[in-house]
Amino acid sequence: MALHVLIADDHRLFGELLSALLSTIDTGAKIDFVPSFPSARAAVEANSGYDLILLDLAMPGMLGLSGVEQMVRRCPGTPVAVVSGTMRQSDMRGALRAGARGVLPKTLGGDEFRAALGKILEGGIYEPPALAGETVLAGPEAAGRNQLTQREREVFEALVGGRSNAEIASLLGISEVTVKIHLQSVYRKLGAKNRSDAVRIGMIEAGRRAA
Repeated sequence: MALHVLIADDHRLFGELLSALLSTIDTGAKIDFVPSFPSARAAVEANSGYDLILLDLAMPGMLGLSGVEQMVRRCPGTPVAVVSGTMRQSDMRGALRAGARGVLPKTLGGDEFRAALGKILEGGIYEPPALAGETVLAGPEAAGRNQLTQREREVFEALVGGRSNAEIASLLGISEVTVKIHLQSVYRKLGAKNRSDAVRIGMIEAGRRAA
């Protein structure tokens, strides 16, 4: 099925450039353009089938990072990413903590922008070079972020606690196959590459909560 993407940006030319990049990922991609945050809200209310939502942080009616949080809450199953011409590091970190699956500066080169979009569409999180080496990931407790179910949280916490799949299964009264299924969902929602990466994210979150 072809990608269906919502681009909310008051700069039509940039939207067309994004559309061209997306067409290199999926030649049949359907792109909807809107010029403001209110029109983006109207678009998602009318269509719940978007595969990706791109929001310009500076467009009319955006309301800053609260707009990101609103969109993430409205579309819990759809990756939301932020694009911006100028953005402070604090705003980049804030956007990710608000639930954005990526922060895409408009200054990115075409190949890097394409790679970033591909990563987000595959379930990952894109962090811009400006944040290289910084920890910006928010944990599953962050509002509207990773959308872990209660059972997934329990599996994740047991994983971070150093338990094996067999131990998690015994602890929660479920099968090891079910544990593996939950872990795959956890990895996808956290943007973790594998088991050790998920543990790393969990340890970072534990340290942040203790600070």
